[in-house]
Order: sequence, then structure tokens, then C-alpha cells
Amino acid sequence: MRTSALALLLACLPLGACSNYELATGMDARADTAEADNEASDTGASSDSPTLLRLDVYPSNYADDLENQSQELDYRDSWSDLSIDLDETITISGQVSGFDASPYIDIAVPGDEAEPLSATVRAEIPGYITGAAVETDEDGFWELTLPAADDYLFSVIAKEANLPMYVLPSTSFADGDVVNPVLDYGLPIFGLVQQSDGSTLGEDTWVRLVDPETGVSGPAVAVDDSGHYMLRAAEGTWLVHLEGEGHRYVPTRTETVSVTEEEGSARLDFDMGQLEPTRVYGEIFDASGESASYLPIRFTALDIGDVPGELVIERETTRDGEIDVQLLPGTWQLEALPTFDPEGESSPLLTTFELTGAATLPDITLPGRVELEIRVVDQSDGPVQGVAIAAQERGFDEGIYTTVTDTNGEARLIVPNVALDVRLTPPDATLAITKYGLTDPAAHADATIFWDLAQGQLIQGILHTDDEPVQYAVVQLVDEYDELVGTTTTNADGQFKARVQLDR
Repeated sequence: MRTSALALLLACLPLGACSNYELATGMDARADTAEADNEASDTGASSDSPTLLRLDVYPSNYADDLENQSQELDYRDSWSDLSIDLDETITISGQVSGFDASPYIDIAVPGDEAEPLSATVRAEIPGYITGAAVETDEDGFWELTLPAADDYLFSVIAKEANLPMYVLPSTSFADGDVVNPVLDYGLPIFGLVQQSDGSTLGEDTWVRLVDPETGVSGPAVAVDDSGHYMLRAAEGTWLVHLEGEGHRYVPTRTETVSVTEEEGSARLDFDMGQLEPTRVYGEIFDASGESASYLPIRFTALDIGDVPGELVIERETTRDGEIDVQLLPGTWQLEALPTFDPEGESSPLLTTFELTGAATLPDITLPGRVELEIRVVDQSDGPVQGVAIAAQERGFDEGIYTTVTDTNGEARLIVPNVALDVRLTPPDATLAITKYGLTDPAAHADATIFWDLAQGQLIQGILHTDDEPVQYAVVQLVDEYDELVGTTTTNADGQFKARVQLDR
């Protein structure tokens, strides 16, 4: 993802159907929705607001005994007089050991001595910033420092050995706890990956186990040259995820399999259909008419007929801006993705096309950028200086383009001519972070855009631990849609104050 000092969350780019070889600019057909609900409230969330607000705390060096953590605020509580006691830090440790199981189809169990393992140990609370991860040392030992919270998801994934993952959901720890996970042999899950004609896919195809309850995934295991694979798992129901390397035309597949102690193993074969790619050529030019050299391009399969699975292929044009790629017959989406450059001339572009055989696409010229004149005002229509404006592409590579308003509340911003999500971040807590949408930036190129900052809802309180204030901590407020709606910093007394726009 392209980066900036500000982070925006984005909505998915709507995909329109295009006839064969028709080109589209990637802008959806909806009217611009450049409005924000600025109704103020200091008493609690409105009926249309999210019911929960997450408070993410990043302690400063003044509280180096605390770890990053999340706290949940309920809409039924008063948000204008909060007193939040942060979780103290605990240390847990242990040693990971396991067995040297055979990685392929010979499912005989070798040896009976557990040995130290190289593994990744992780404890996290899903959906929160609370948690940590560490790699074991050469003797399998590990140590984590964590906030003393409940409902940790604890997992251990072997890095080299093909062994079952170790997963403990909804776990609590006390300071000094010792956990020594042993990764047993587990039960084999094996199978054959092949095409309809019985041929195999060769190298660069991988499978991995995923726990359907927690989403924890195990290490990737290569499918061998004969098309066989083998994974090891504890008794239960699992997902097996198959994928090819990004430059290949192997679709991504996920299938469910159950394995029991009684059966001793489970077989899951993947019939990939018949993968018969065809060559696609073309040429892309930038906004100035020059060949778009080494331009990143992304092909996403929208419909590849009877071939099951999903497929995304990422390549780049040649030095002369040429496209040369192998794709399966079907309907494809092509995204042209200029390298992020705030001063660049070209915009991303999206097109769809039908492919029935070897084909040459019509020449593609990237659209230019748009210069926007912006004025940001408060609820009294007064200019606001120091507002950070961040405009993020919807879809594509999620590029973020930023500027700051001057003393007149005005700013100039050059953006790609694609649908954008805009975030206005005020310089202090008297106004709220406010969001707008621009689905057609070019429609606003000839006039000043006026945006007003929402008054928002007051969120204030104090952070402390052991009756001591948590000084100079960064506080981020995130709604139940996982969108950042406010940010501030505690003072020397642990006090913080922000306003947030919660109505969507």
C-alpha cells in the first residue's frame, strides 16, 4: 500500500461491466456525495451511530512499562467524563518443541523424541492492537510482554517443520506464566493437485492450513512435482488454501476438509479444471503520450468459465510500455497502476475485457491528474488553518495524496482522476475528523470545493495505571467499522480530549 503521514480507510471500487475491449476510467457512475453530518452531540451516540467505539492507546516513553492496547467504549456510557485504567504489563514465556514428521505422502510416523522447534509465537486479541509476536531462539525458547487482558488468541506456527499449528482461543494469562507448546505429529491431510486431463501444475504451487474458527494459518507447503501435497493437523475441520505464485495463472482455491483420529488421515484432491492460457499483448502510454515503461499492471479474473477459484496476476509493462502476459480465457479486469508520485502526471486506469484467444488490446492512454482548489471552514463558515487533507484512491493501489490548509483555510491538491475518499483532520480537538467522497474529481476542477468540519461528539477523559496518569500517550478512536474517527494525545495529567463524527 502506498503510504503517507495520514491513513485513510477506503471503500471498494465498484466494478462496471464493459463489452469486449471497452475501456473505462475506473470512476463509478454515482453522483458525488461530498456531504458530512455535522450535528453536534456531547451526551452520547445517536441512534444512527455505531454502538461501540474502540480506543487505541500507544504509550509514550514516559510510560515505558505499558504496552500498546485497546479499550472498548460502550455507547451507553458517558463519553465526556471517561476514567480508563490501562492494563498493566505481564511477561509470559516458554519453549516450543515438536517432532520431525515426514512432509509428504509417506505418512509413517518417524521417531518419538520431541526436539526444540523454530516457530512464531503470537498472542493477540482479534480486532484490537493488543498483542505481540516473537520468533523462538535456536533452542525453541520465547518470551512475550503483553497487557494483562482477557480473550487472547494464542498461536504457535512452526517455521520449517510440517507440523500442526497450535491454537488456543479466548485465553487469559498471568504474569510469569510458562507455556511450553508441543507440536505433535497430528493427522495427515494429503491429496493430489491436477488438471482435468490428469497433468500436474509443476512447481510454484503451495498449500496451507487455515483454522476456520480463528483465521490462523499455517506455513505454506509446496506441492511436489508429481502434484502431491501433505499437511498435518489436529483432529477437526480445517480449510486447505491453495495458491500459485503471483506471476502464474493458477487460481486460488480454498476447500474444507475434516480429519478424525478414527480415520487416521484425510484426502482432499484439487481438480483445477483445464488451465489453457492464451497470450495477451498491448501497449500503455502515460498522460503525456510517452510509453509507460515498467508500469505495474494487475489482472483480476472476473469470470474464467468452468475453472474454479480466484485469480489475480501482477506484472509490469516492458521498457517500451508493452503488455505481454498469459491469461486464461474469460472476463478480466485490468488495472494500470502508476508508481506513486505526488507530482506525477498520470492517473490509474481500470478497464475490463473479454478474452477468447490470443489477442492484442487497443492502445491504452492513462488519464491525467486534476488540480483541486479547496477551502475548509468551521460551523460558522470561518476558515480553518492547519487542516490536514488526505485523499485516497478507492481501489487501485490506495494511493494517498495530502496537503494542509493555509491561514485562509485554503489548499491546493493535485489528485488522480479517480474516485477518492477524503479525510479532513483538524489541528486541534475543537472539531472532528470529517470525511467526504469525490467520485468525479474532474467535475470540481473549475471551482473551489467548500468543505466544512463537523462539530462532532465530545470524547474526553483521563488515562491512568496504578493511580498514576499516563502521560503523552497517542490516543486513536476507531469506530465499529474499523475506521479511524479521531486522534489526540494525553497531557501531563493523562487527560485527553477529541471530537468524533460518528454518524455515517
